[in-house]
Amino acid sequence: MLGASISRSLSWMSLPPEIRLMILEAIAQQKHPGWASFVSVCKEWQLLIENQNFRRLKLQAPCLEDLESIFRQSRRRRRLIQHIWLDVELPEYSWRSCKEIESYSWSRPNSKHWFKNFYFNSDNEDIEGADLNCSSWHDTQHGWVDGQQITTPPCSAVLRLFGDVDLWSKEDLPRVETVTTFAVRRQLRRRLPPYALWFLLRNLSGLERIIYEPWRRWERGWRVVNDRCFSQVVQDDLPQSLKRVSVFEDFSESLARSLQAGQPVLLSWQQQMEISRVVEPPIGAAFGARSVDLEQLSVAYMVNAEDFFGSAARNSSWTWHHLKSLALTSQLLRDTPQNHKRIDNLLYQAGITAARMPKLQDFALWYGIKGEACAFIHRRHGGRASITWRGTWDMQLSPRVVEAWQCVAIENHLCGTLQVGKQRVDSVIGSHGDAIHCLDLPCPVVAPASLWQIRMEGASTSQEDHRTS
Repeated sequence: MLGASISRSLSWMSLPPEIRLMILEAIAQQKHPGWASFVSVCKEWQLLIENQNFRRLKLQAPCLEDLESIFRQSRRRRRLIQHIWLDVELPEYSWRSCKEIESYSWSRPNSKHWFKNFYFNSDNEDIEGADLNCSSWHDTQHGWVDGQQITTPPCSAVLRLFGDVDLWSKEDLPRVETVTTFAVRRQLRRRLPPYALWFLLRNLSGLERIIYEPWRRWERGWRVVNDRCFSQVVQDDLPQSLKRVSVFEDFSESLARSLQAGQPVLLSWQQQMEISRVVEPPIGAAFGARSVDLEQLSVAYMVNAEDFFGSAARNSSWTWHHLKSLALTSQLLRDTPQNHKRIDNLLYQAGITAARMPKLQDFALWYGIKGEACAFIHRRHGGRASITWRGTWDMQLSPRVVEAWQCVAIENHLCGTLQVGKQRVDSVIGSHGDAIHCLDLPCPVVAPASLWQIRMEGASTSQEDHRTS
């Protein structure tokens, strides 16, 4: 009798609804194999588990037809979806194609050959159990010995991994209003030409946010053409519904050096490899024009901030009524004596432009590469406004710079005082990922998973550079 009493007291329905909800949420978060089958137990379980299951979908091409049939059966499930990750995997190539420069297709086996220390998965899939010094990385044919890369990948392998994606089609894509965020992260090493980006975005009429993390082009001629076309897309072709834009151009100087070293001596100007980024002023000007209607803008390594502010100075009628967050990079932000006066002019011009941004809360003007990092940061929270210089090297803020930002605090934020500070970064900057991490910027400039990948790959590259030095 006592056992039966205990059994009845511990039945599922005897638990308070709050306790049942906590248990179901814990099960849903763990996502053990087969957990989705629990939806058949009862209506209560179905509602909560489907909420978790359909909130974020990771799909491959064969899944798309099944997805359509599921949506037809239940409109409620369609409303549950907040994030779709489309994983398009190309066919594997054999080891015989590793030396064929004319083949530029990418597939997941790239991470099995030359690029074992590259990360292609999303979110936390790579983070759990990751080990850069894994002794299983032993593949002498592809330059790996006991977990260390002793041979630089050949040009053919690099160019294959970073080839273009051709998305052009004579058929127009259907108009879609439900997509609010479009993200292409840096783990896609393949490059989307500007026309492909335009082709994908032009029918997303409800798009509010873009997260775009392309890789820098090394070939000088292609880079010039790409920059010119991308500027046009930014200024004229982005959806009018956009509110937040984040563009982060990733790069690897070690791969660029290997490409430059491996290229033939006699090449045309268009084919020559560039190790450092040559920034075209029209890109900054295009973002300046398009940002007038945005709430958040971050552009990293693709623009120089002086081009953005120069465009603003030439268009005195521009007012950023909605902009709350702005983060830009500039190649001027390097610790050289000849740069300090130009940096002072840049910070002053930034303050003059910020006075035309009445809702601005967070501003970051920054730059970071291996060995150094710095940022000029403006923040406004509550009734307080501040400017801070943070970096591996010191920059004296001149009285006119402080005065310009004091005017921003008074006119835009009704703050009587402006706090001025300096913070030294003493950490070792092994990569541009380390620079971003140590600068602790107030504005998001790269996806968290992408930053983790950059830092992990940068640590591996630093080890390789140390071995070859």
